[in-house]
Amino acid sequence: MIQKREYSFTIPGEPQRAPRMTRSDRWARRPAVVKYFTWANHARRTLFKDDQVKINGENIEHIQVVFFLPIAKSTSLKKQAILEGSRHQTYPDIDNLFKAILDALVSQDKAVWSMGGMKLYCEKDELPKTIVTITLNRPLDNCLIRP
Repeated sequence: MIQKREYSFTIPGEPQRAPRMTRSDRWARRPAVVKYFTWANHARRTLFKDDQVKINGENIEHIQVVFFLPIAKSTSLKKQAILEGSRHQTYPDIDNLFKAILDALVSQDKAVWSMGGMKLYCEKDELPKTIVTITLNRPLDNCLIRP
């Protein structure tokens, strides 16, 4: 029987969605693309201490992600009190946030077969962040590759 290992990481900063890439993004960097790649490099450095390393998707048994998103500054104080810690049901879509996590952290994300997650508003005075819990079928050091 394979011994499963669970690893939890916190990525500080507002979660980013995966942008729709166009051919011109190679030379004409749109702000959304630059912001995403900056976040993805930061996420890899936070988790692996190296922004070129990813997890081999074939070793992932399950990935669980909780996204904590900020409340818009234009929201009234009354509504902010109601929204704190509650479900985030507006833009960005959770599938785009998941795509960003998988693209940033996992090589061969086609092999990921089980995942779950949720989007929540930050509590008062809490900073935006992403909490990732990955269940692997071998030690993390044996799952890292350079794509």
